[in-house]
Amino acid sequence: MPQKVDLDQLCVHLRTLPQGSLVGIEGFMGSGKTHLSDALGTALGWHVVHTDEFVARKDTGEPYVQVLDLQRLKQHISTAVMAGSTLVDGICLGEVLARIAISVDTTVYVRRMAANGLWHDGLHLDDFKTDPSSVASEPGISDFQYHLRERPQERAWFEFHRVD
Repeated sequence: MPQKVDLDQLCVHLRTLPQGSLVGIEGFMGSGKTHLSDALGTALGWHVVHTDEFVARKDTGEPYVQVLDLQRLKQHISTAVMAGSTLVDGICLGEVLARIAISVDTTVYVRRMAANGLWHDGLHLDDFKTDPSSVASEPGISDFQYHLRERPQERAWFEFHRVD
């Protein structure tokens, strides 16, 4: 089970990692991965890579990983890590990185939480499990399938809550 952390606690931990580390930031679409990555990058002086910047083909209906320019992404991440510690964020991140043979040193899962404490993405995941047609298009389908298959919300080392 991931350790729940706030931004300051996460910064403290990440500062203990060796130079040239790669940290993965995962979560559902719209959970706040980019915001967290940018905030951490600024606080720590680290490089930040957003997988969404490597989408090569839009609106094709293809699974998310298949629309990425994986070679360019791999080169960009490798170059960033050689220059210093790096954060990489994106949906289906474990699958994306496995396809380009890159591994992370630690992972952070971002949960978008309602003010009442509910994790609505988790409720939507339950809906998708019983009725896959509840998510009609890509990249949402890939995101939900990845969550069901890989369970990143359980496998991450750290969990960061973004409250709406």
